[in-house]
Amino acid sequence: MKTIGYNHSRLGMAKTLDLYRALITPIAHGQVEWGNTHKLDEIAHQSVLRLQATNIEGKVKAKAKSANSEAKPDQVTWCKDFNAGNCPFTDSHSGLFRGKTVQKSHICRFCWTKSKVKLNHRETDPSCPSHD
Repeated sequence: MKTIGYNHSRLGMAKTLDLYRALITPIAHGQVEWGNTHKLDEIAHQSVLRLQATNIEGKVKAKAKSANSEAKPDQVTWCKDFNAGNCPFTDSHSGLFRGKTVQKSHICRFCWTKSKVKLNHRETDPSCPSHD
């Protein structure tokens, strides 16, 4: 149980199950006997190295993906609170959008999403040309 807990803390449950599957499969196929601890240790060591490599590779890919998904500096983000009439700021300001800090513009959501025009009125404004 200590070994399972140790591997779970290092690799996660799915990878730990993969490790034990790698150990049991050769035994089940008659390629290795239970008593051959040297061969089982070798299989376990190779499996752990392979699992750690895929774990590191996955983290690198995830980090690269999150770096690519960061908000672009020229990306326009409208302020939801401004459009609802609840924003404490009087002008554009920084804020969070999908976990990233972005510049939130005080522009009409309808005008921006429909026409890509930055107009400084709220979406509820009756004079909004994009309002349905």
